[in-house]
Amino acid sequence: MSDDFPEVAAPESTQHSFPWPPPEGASVVEAFVNTWRASVFQPTAFFRRMPRQDDYGAVILYYLVISVVAAGCQLFWHMVLPPVSYGPLLEFMKQQESAAGAVVSFLITPVLALSALYIVAGVTHVMLLLVHGEKHGFDPTTRAVAFSHGPALFAIVPYLGNFVAFFWTILLVIIGLREAHETSTGKAATAVLVPLFLLVVLGVLVTLAVLAMGLLETRL
Repeated sequence: MSDDFPEVAAPESTQHSFPWPPPEGASVVEAFVNTWRASVFQPTAFFRRMPRQDDYGAVILYYLVISVVAAGCQLFWHMVLPPVSYGPLLEFMKQQESAAGAVVSFLITPVLALSALYIVAGVTHVMLLLVHGEKHGFDPTTRAVAFSHGPALFAIVPYLGNFVAFFWTILLVIIGLREAHETSTGKAATAVLVPLFLLVVLGVLVTLAVLAMGLLETRL
């Protein structure tokens, strides 16, 4: 009898190991770059392989590194380039354009970033529940939002970078939620776009109301 046995294929998780966190002995920088590249440019395959459990701290660390580096790029361009004028802005928004305000915002980036992560993930998860698109709990939602933050590094390009990053991130979050919860693109898109639309509408209404009150005050 032959001692040869048929070769058994390695499990999919072994054949296509997830790049983050880096395995023991691997380069952290290389793993970070590979994770960023795969999440930004190959999102469907990336989020399909994304673990739904374990290594939660590593996911948050990746997200915070992206956030701090992006904030550093924004601070740099804020210091060396003139701000873009968008017309009659509110006074409190103008105050944020000061150099001191920009530095303070950078220093508290981790707090702001974590708050934004859980607010976005929380609202999105509620929407997923409403459209019956949630299947695996809150953890995968948070992971999908965190790993979708990669385009924030486009802030290295002044002015245009943040604009592109905003829409690219929305697309990645939709793909990430779809794959993480094994749901449809329509349900994932609804969970992301409906809150965003309501937020934009609310912002426009508030801005119009404040501008209207300012106009009334000038006429009195």
